[in-house]
Amino acid sequence: MRDVVIVGAGPAGSHLACGLAKEGLDVLLLEEHAEAGDGVICTGIIGREAYERFSLPEEATIGSLRRVRFYSPSGKTVDYDTGAPLATIVSRKKFDAALAGRAVAAGAELWTGSRVKQVAVDGKGVRLELRRDGGTVLLRARLCVLSTGYGSGLVRQCGFGGPRRRIQGAQAVVPFRDRDHAGIYLGSRFAPNGFGWSVPIGSGLARIGVVTDRQSPRYLRRILNRPDIRSHRAADENGSVQIRACPIPVGTLNETVSDRLMVVGEAAGQVKTTTQGGIYYGLLCAETAAEVAAGAFRAGDLSRAALAPYDMRWRAKLEAELKLGLLIREFYSELSDRQVDRLFDLARIEGVLPMIRKNAHFDWHGPIIRSVLNNGFLGAVVRSTLGIPARMG
Repeated sequence: MRDVVIVGAGPAGSHLACGLAKEGLDVLLLEEHAEAGDGVICTGIIGREAYERFSLPEEATIGSLRRVRFYSPSGKTVDYDTGAPLATIVSRKKFDAALAGRAVAAGAELWTGSRVKQVAVDGKGVRLELRRDGGTVLLRARLCVLSTGYGSGLVRQCGFGGPRRRIQGAQAVVPFRDRDHAGIYLGSRFAPNGFGWSVPIGSGLARIGVVTDRQSPRYLRRILNRPDIRSHRAADENGSVQIRACPIPVGTLNETVSDRLMVVGEAAGQVKTTTQGGIYYGLLCAETAAEVAAGAFRAGDLSRAALAPYDMRWRAKLEAELKLGLLIREFYSELSDRQVDRLFDLARIEGVLPMIRKNAHFDWHGPIIRSVLNNGFLGAVVRSTLGIPARMG
């Protein structure tokens, strides 16, 4: 019997495996794809705070994010230039592989090409059934952690549920030239209740994508055909663009622990409710999960009650940020394109961008939201536009 089986070798799962292996536990990390990082749909943008806090693999770096140009529904633009790297752009294939490699170096075992079909808890432990090398393999573990990403049936199968919204993401990697900044696209024509993006990643390529509440491939095609995008697109070899789409959670599970079970990362909804990025929050929660699980093993108690501190601690770190992001998302969904254009006009008011630069943070959006809403004339106009109460704490 294994001490811990972790299902999913994404960043959160691999970081958790590394932490638990360092505690001397027998850890098995399962990945359904042939290699960690296969099949990932992600812009690969990670804030510098995450890189510094977790000493993330620099060898996966393919660029940095310094300048962003925002495009309003009518085509107005606002440039945001940090002057210093705001975030790092990574190859998710190299990034995920490096984190999985760290777990293995710490003593965990990694099985790729292993798709878990069933997870069941009984009085003696956790029973897992998986497909590997064309056959069925049965495993037993004292603890199982689901780090599967969003949409896995295993989460529901294990009894975890709650009010979970989702939106749709779509992305393509296309030949791209002569652009040194990222673009963000707003408006109902290109990203209803969401936003689109273009991120140059070097080697003459860019990741272009969208998150929206419906028909994400359709809206991505519209973004790909914007004049400001087409003017930078280079012809690819066969003239085609491969669009990949996936669902993204908005909101968290009601609970993320049960007897001998934990849920970590995107599978738990530990994703920014503003931009839908999940790497940093997943790593933070994996760190907490490792601390709580290691303590539970030392105490010889893997019950729901013994694992509950994980649920409480990660929510204490993230819940206020997630709830504020949901609030802003709801208000944004009510805005007309004309109102969004008006916000672009407000952003050009003297002193606004310096204030944003002072308070903005790539991973924590609460401070900048509060600073705008509580800032004199600008805050009054924005609050009036969005219908937000007079003060926010």
